[in-house]
Amino acid sequence: MMNKFSDFPYTNVLVLGLAKSGTAAANLLAANGTRVIVNDGNANAEDENIKELARRGVKTVVGSHPLSVLEGVELVVKNPGIKYDNPVLVHALEKSIPIVTEVELVNYLTEANIIGITGSNGKTTTTTMVTEMLRNSSLPVKVAGNIGIVASETAATMLKGENLVLELSSFQLQGTKHFRPHIAVLLNIFSAHLDYHHTLENYIAAKSRIFARQTPDDFAVYNADDAVVCEAVRQSKAEKIPFSVKRRLENGVWADRDAIYFYDEKVVDRAEIVLVGEHNLENILAAVAAAKLSGASNQGIRKVLGSFNGVKHRLQYVTTVQGRRFYNDSKATNILATSKALTAFDTPTILLAGGGLTGAMVLKKCFLF
Repeated sequence: MMNKFSDFPYTNVLVLGLAKSGTAAANLLAANGTRVIVNDGNANAEDENIKELARRGVKTVVGSHPLSVLEGVELVVKNPGIKYDNPVLVHALEKSIPIVTEVELVNYLTEANIIGITGSNGKTTTTTMVTEMLRNSSLPVKVAGNIGIVASETAATMLKGENLVLELSSFQLQGTKHFRPHIAVLLNIFSAHLDYHHTLENYIAAKSRIFARQTPDDFAVYNADDAVVCEAVRQSKAEKIPFSVKRRLENGVWADRDAIYFYDEKVVDRAEIVLVGEHNLENILAAVAAAKLSGASNQGIRKVLGSFNGVKHRLQYVTTVQGRRFYNDSKATNILATSKALTAFDTPTILLAGGGLTGAMVLKKCFLF
């Protein structure tokens, strides 16, 4: 059964760009009696999803972006990947029409406990750990967002008391106005996506929107070792829960050489943890904070940390050959991510960068040593 919108203030909405998120948003809006126009410059009138939307009474305009699609529109729901210099978006801003991403619809669709997780690096790893910690604590949980599952579509099936863990990108967060996670997690902020945001200040502002609508009844989990994050969290009205890999925290999550602690409670011995790297220790602390605040048990947390060795392509352990351990970190697509991966090990490390014939020959040579 799908939830209905609660207190949704718009009756005429333009969905700009389809793919998974746009299609889901258009279907949800139509199912709730909203007048919907879909505009996708790359779609074709013969596409099956376009035909299905038309059958549901959704007006579709494809192949171009005429400004006329904004006539009578009160809200634009845009695909996160569409830049704000798109002519329709420029015109919408000139007309003071709000522009959001489909994540904005989440709070109108569910009263589930929303855990939002963002950061320049580590989002997927942390999101996955939190989800598994809750699942292994026998708590009802679903995961969605930038991890590849549409947030609003998932929210529409969730009930009060359940947990929705959302991985959130800066693209998604920039397009939020009233989105409010009960637990907001900010892992780190480094320079990224400046082709989209243009300036570092804009990028930081987009990430910081995860805190914008929080109240004193919510929680803001943040990296106390990151000065930019500490500045960003100041705007949040939520109860602030810091985490640190460098020092003890009386009011947060921290680690010493032996264990990880939630306030003064020991949660897990570090010897039990499989995942390697100091950057992943930061992710673990953030995950522990979000999980504990959501009611996860220490037993459930320990079970995950004792077996979780990373998500695919992110410092993922592959195999051991002739005493040499191989890790797949092909998602490290920037210098910072690669640097952090290399510092994750305290033993001699060889970086195989790139693929093709050269990479295959080097890999073969490693096996023959």
